[in-house]
Amino acid sequence: MLETKLEYLVQLLTLSKRPVVYSGAGISKAAGISQAARGVGKGGRKGLDALPTFTHYGLGALANAGYIHNWIQQNHDGLPQKAGFPQESINEIHGSWYDPSNPVVSYGGSIKDDLYPWLSQEASTADLVLVLGTSLGGLNADRVAIDAALRSRKERNYNGGGALGMVIINLQQIQQDGKSTIRIFGQSDDVLENVLKKLNVPSPMLK
Repeated sequence: MLETKLEYLVQLLTLSKRPVVYSGAGISKAAGISQAARGVGKGGRKGLDALPTFTHYGLGALANAGYIHNWIQQNHDGLPQKAGFPQESINEIHGSWYDPSNPVVSYGGSIKDDLYPWLSQEASTADLVLVLGTSLGGLNADRVAIDAALRSRKERNYNGGGALGMVIINLQQIQQDGKSTIRIFGQSDDVLENVLKKLNVPSPMLK
């Protein structure tokens, strides 16, 4: 079953014209960051000292190979950029530890006015959204993934330019699972390693 889902995911990435990543705190835990908004790394290291995981490097490699258009990032940690993801293609909607012009806001706070139009555009135009490390628990930004999923149900024209929906890669069940085009229960590191191999994208680092 997992192999079938991975093959299907590769087909979607190949078909997609505007694929987007939507990620939360879960993909940074393996880097030693305990929470998205605040975080102390393993052994007392501060979040600023954290290093990217294979997931971050894998998504960076997919972006550089043309398979990822933009990344909507709930976290503040700068790990996508450290892994080579283009700065101009990442929307850090809740702020950044590294960008004084984009201070961190609480998850109950407002998204910055200059980032909201970009978020809205992705919600309206992304044809495929990879959801990693987030439970889609009701944040405003969740619409990026959910809107793509709803459009895919209406259009049902995968090969003709219609929306492809959302793919959720997560270990635990979440409320929005039933809206996904593909639901993969697994470690994002393992999933992306296999996807890179199937797409013949060179692996960016050894696990």
